[in-house]
Amino acid sequence: DHVISAIPARNCPELVRECRDMGVKVVQFFSAGFAETGDPEGIELQKKIVEIAKGSGMRLLGPNCMGLYCPASKISFCFNYPQESGPIGLISQSGSNCTYVVRSAAVRGLRFSKVISHGNACDINECDLLEYLTDDPETKVIAAYIEGIKDGNRFRRVLARAAATKPVLIYKGGFSEAGGRAAATHTGSLAGSYAAFESLLRQVGAVPVQSVGEMVDMLVAILHM
Repeated sequence: DHVISAIPARNCPELVRECRDMGVKVVQFFSAGFAETGDPEGIELQKKIVEIAKGSGMRLLGPNCMGLYCPASKISFCFNYPQESGPIGLISQSGSNCTYVVRSAAVRGLRFSKVISHGNACDINECDLLEYLTDDPETKVIAAYIEGIKDGNRFRRVLARAAATKPVLIYKGGFSEAGGRAAATHTGSLAGSYAAFESLLRQVGAVPVQSVGEMVDMLVAILHM
């Protein structure tokens, strides 16, 4: 059902072939060393794993990501996360931001339905995950940390539907010059204009936040008011 890869990037194409031939549903890559490096070899390796999986029905999560935390299914990428489920669905390209939000929220009594760290988003991306959480009956509030967007038109449609269904908080990283460089080297993402992005959020009714700390504060406010 779900394979987790923690092997070197150079060995991942062979792993994907084996998983494809076995009928695996999802491969999640904790493995790094792909497009986020900016090296031609890493970029090519990422293209290769996508090409191998293409048309098989198998989906790829990552690479360069922490993966899934779902208390109801007893799946986690940290040993000390709460085992109780809650109403918050969180997606994050950054594994460290993911961890910070969960731990900061947990000490304030908040719990999560699903948390997905999706890294470079070579296949499963922010639109897929927002659609899933929009339709997930266990998720009452959606929070997202996003560095790059694969398809702007689809993102707007998906986000508008999500925000019309339940509260949506978005923290967009990488807008300063330094932040843009960090996003490029972190998940291989391009950042874009913050003014344009914030305008989009306000048009569709999503709530922009400026930090992971503010995201946790807003989650507390939304869930207790």
